[in-house]
Amino acid sequence: MGRRPTAIAGEPVSRLWGAFPFAVPFNVSGHPAVVLPAGFVDGLPAAIQLVGRYGSDNELLSLAEQLESALDVRPFARLAPRLSSLPAMSSI
Repeated sequence: MGRRPTAIAGEPVSRLWGAFPFAVPFNVSGHPAVVLPAGFVDGLPAAIQLVGRYGSDNELLSLAEQLESALDVRPFARLAPRLSSLPAMSSI
């Protein structure tokens, strides 16, 4: 735990692409990108990644907000009862 995988499904994973295969191209190019939760597939979380043209940050965020509202997906809603039963953390 806490280490990047060196292989996934028996296939070697490079250090650069292993943890961030879908974000790196957009981080490098400067294109705005956002990922929205889209529910679950076979019990695993699924998401939608939206990428905008360079400089379209506001438009992309507006679209993401509209899509998030339309999808009405709350991926962690099923955790809410368990989270509310945890003891409150005291300030340090």
